[in-house]
Amino acid sequence: MTELDWRINPGRKIATLELREDSTVADMQNAIRRLPDVPGWQNDFDIIIEIRPDATLEDFTADNLVQHKDFMRVWNAENRKGHSPRTALVCSDDLKRTIPSLWEAMTRAGWMTAIGVFETREAAYRWIADK
Repeated sequence: MTELDWRINPGRKIATLELREDSTVADMQNAIRRLPDVPGWQNDFDIIIEIRPDATLEDFTADNLVQHKDFMRVWNAENRKGHSPRTALVCSDDLKRTIPSLWEAMTRAGWMTAIGVFETREAAYRWIADK
């Protein structure tokens, strides 16, 4: 199990998590569970999940994404308040971007959090700021 670290940007009200080479769905969920205790986090912040070019995403199967959807539905309801929260998924790799795009499609209907998929962090920042 790999521990992933959050970066908090209080000026933009964004928490960013970076998925690395060996990151798994369980690693990501553990990091998300810890987010409410990260210094500086507030429940009206938006989230950016960055997928590094070296991330394999081998563990991000359809079954794991369905389980993650159930996990996130509960977590979002308990930990994201205020405005209409946004989660940006950033991935520069065209092929790997199919996984975040699948996640966005899976959560399109009846989801409290808007999900966006972007090639760059700057594009994600613009989308989050454009509320």
